[in-house]
Amino acid sequence: MKRLTYKELKFIKNEMLEVEIECPICKRLFKNLKPRDICLDHNHKNGKIRGLLCRPCNSMEGKVRRAFVRVGLQNQGVKYDEFLIGLLCYTKFPELDLIHPKHKDKKVKK
Repeated sequence: MKRLTYKELKFIKNEMLEVEIECPICKRLFKNLKPRDICLDHNHKNGKIRGLLCRPCNSMEGKVRRAFVRVGLQNQGVKYDEFLIGLLCYTKFPELDLIHPKHKDKKVKK
């Protein structure tokens, strides 16, 4: 295993851009983004590089992971990847024809 230098990061990122053409999360094409908006994502526990992400997806992935840790789910035997799959599945549940009492109707501007 090799620890990269900061000088090598740009070279590695450019090599990866020849193979990876889109953000694996949001599917936006890297060629349509500014270079500074393409991140070389890595695992913060072991430092290993995972791949390229666009800046918003890289930021959101970190925020979701930190929230998962903060609420203590990993200490209750929940695996992060299974949590994410469950979250995705839940967003596909059919909605009921009932409105929550705290919901405020938002007026649409014309």
